[in-house]
Amino acid sequence: MLYGTDEHINIRNLYRPTTQHLCRLCCENNNSCKMATPLSENTGLFSVITLPIPRQPLLRTCFISILLINRIPATCNILCRHLRNFNKKSGKQRMLLVYYMNQRRNGGRLFLKYDVTVGIVNFNDYLRTREAVRSIMEQTRGVKAKVYVIDNASSDGSAERIANEFSSISIVFSDRNLGYGTANNLVIKRIDSEYHAVVNPDIILRSDALTALHRFMQQNKDVGLCIPAVHYLDGKPQNLPKRDPKLKYLIARRLPIKSMEKHRRHYCMQDEDLSGVTDIEFASGCFMFARTELLRETGGFDERYFLYFEDADLSRTIRKRARVVRVPEVVVYHDYMRASAKKFKFLSIHIASMCKYFMKWRKDEKMCAADGQDRKLGVRK
Repeated sequence: MLYGTDEHINIRNLYRPTTQHLCRLCCENNNSCKMATPLSENTGLFSVITLPIPRQPLLRTCFISILLINRIPATCNILCRHLRNFNKKSGKQRMLLVYYMNQRRNGGRLFLKYDVTVGIVNFNDYLRTREAVRSIMEQTRGVKAKVYVIDNASSDGSAERIANEFSSISIVFSDRNLGYGTANNLVIKRIDSEYHAVVNPDIILRSDALTALHRFMQQNKDVGLCIPAVHYLDGKPQNLPKRDPKLKYLIARRLPIKSMEKHRRHYCMQDEDLSGVTDIEFASGCFMFARTELLRETGGFDERYFLYFEDADLSRTIRKRARVVRVPEVVVYHDYMRASAKKFKFLSIHIASMCKYFMKWRKDEKMCAADGQDRKLGVRK
């Protein structure tokens, strides 16, 4: 999988990935290695390059550096072992055959460091962000996870305080408030994981939700994004699975008029049977669990949205490639505060994002109407 030479490679000495990433091991002399199996060059997953091994020490150093900078899965230890073998034989040019993952697949990384990464955006919210991080670290046991806190130029020193309390997490600092989606993209572009969870700072885990969602995604390869059931802190279910936003739905949510009740219920899928795994249109950004590769392919969150509707937009984009579902067996808790309904500043941001969303997807809506597409969701149990 990594290196093939005309020398047999002791694969047992290579860096070993986790089981799900260990698809196959390959070396050029695979007949003499019981652990190795042939690797097809037509899978689209791997590319193959053949590199000459420089004999000069300086060039060899540059050669190793280039491999590492380009994130070809190599280590100095393994390379040096091969170089010593090459140097013992003279008069014949030696080549190093490197198998590496295509750049469009997992960002060129073959060995993924984490099963799940978690991104939490913090903006002057020390107490809730701290509790979110604490609950994730205390409850997550079944997967190898890494937590990133993205600080949106907080003025209260909350990021530094969180970093002092949790030494195993990483803090990503921004010099200005980028908004929710753009801040999350800072982490999505750099993570080294199979799955990524976008988590609000007001989310609390009371069970190992990350492991449960990881297991679900492993078993359902056609799902690109999933969300758990979200409850208030008192245990009452929150109506978060929604349909694609429409103006009539948004007006109905703002106006407590009895005649609008049917639109409110339809928007939040309150008349659907949600007891099983359900395909949904709009996955709330308070807790999203997605395939990292798919997030990269779609570009992550659309950075035109400062706040609000970026989750509806991403859900719609991912639905063009994979399923978006709700997994009711997994529950997280949400210390919900509807800021856009309480402050004019947030309300104005909400309206601006709404306009951007409708302008972006208006052509898609017209195409759906012209084709007579059935927008009803199927419920799968």
